Amino acid sequence: MISYDLSGGRVLRIATLLLVIMVGGASAVTPINECTTISSPGEYILTRNIEDFSQGNCITIASNDVVFDGANFTIDGVTKNFTYGVYINNPLTTLKHVTVKNLKVTDWYYGISYEKIQYGSITNSIVNLNGNESLSIIKNNSYFFYSGGISLDDSNDIIITDNNIISNNQSGIHLYHSSNNNILKNNIESNNFSGIMLLDDSSNNNVENNQISNYAFQGITVSGSSNNIIKNNKVSNNQYGIRLLYSNKNTIYNNYFNNTNNSIIQNSTDNIWNISRISGINIIGGPYIGGNFWANSSGTGYSQTCLGEPHSMDKN
Repeated sequence: MISYDLSGGRVLRIATLLLVIMVGGASAVTPINECTTISSPGEYILTRNIEDFSQGNCITIASNDVVFDGANFTIDGVTKNFTYGVYINNPLTTLKHVTVKNLKVTDWYYGISYEKIQYGSITNSIVNLNGNESLSIIKNNSYFFYSGGISLDDSNDIIITDNNIISNNQSGIHLYHSSNNNILKNNIESNNFSGIMLLDDSSNNNVENNQISNYAFQGITVSGSSNNIIKNNKVSNNQYGIRLLYSNKNTIYNNYFNNTNNSIIQNSTDNIWNISRISGINIIGGPYIGGNFWANSSGTGYSQTCLGEPHSMDKN
């Protein structure tokens, strides 16, 4: 099985051919030192920093089977509206196996945009990510001070894990009409809207082991979305811990909620707030896993802080 690791960002690259003889044959590695369009399969590597690029998108990838390695260099723009550091799209086909990694991206409207992409990943990059992606892994990235964190639109079967998403202007992780994704072990802090948003028929997603804190609005928002599992998350210091709006049949358990208002439930039914108690270390270190921990205003007790439609909230 082939594993693809992709990192996101906006990049300036060119095309200079370098042949590297490898066991079993020759592999072409193309150095990139200016903005360009990559239209052929292969491996490409950035060879220098690119600064203050102001003439539209920097790197466009329009081919299958591309690995783009930033080599820890930076692609820098000037934050013009709707410009992309790295834009991955071919309007004639759905691309597959496109990797972007080890890249730093600054001062773009979108760090990297995937449109109609399957089987990729973004890893080990500092980048602002937005667009319509179909990736396999988004991991070990840092998202600071951008217009948005990670946004998936009509994207399925993606793992978003071990990212730091801090102080962006929109939501930390935003799923729209996206299903069967895993959002795991992310640190999501001080973004302007919500920590994690599941919107408009985003179903069968797993939201687990995330730290979500310091939001003016909701830590977790589920709107028009059903059959998601939300468990083992620590949600604290937000205006609302979790908000459900027109969302049914979600399973929410073993979470720690310590917020101004721990929940708001509107026009949502048949959501499950606890499971049959089983042995195991729960979210506050106790010996059983069952419901959620709902802290009171001091953060030390248990209260049924709930606005809107009442529901069952069982202490772990």
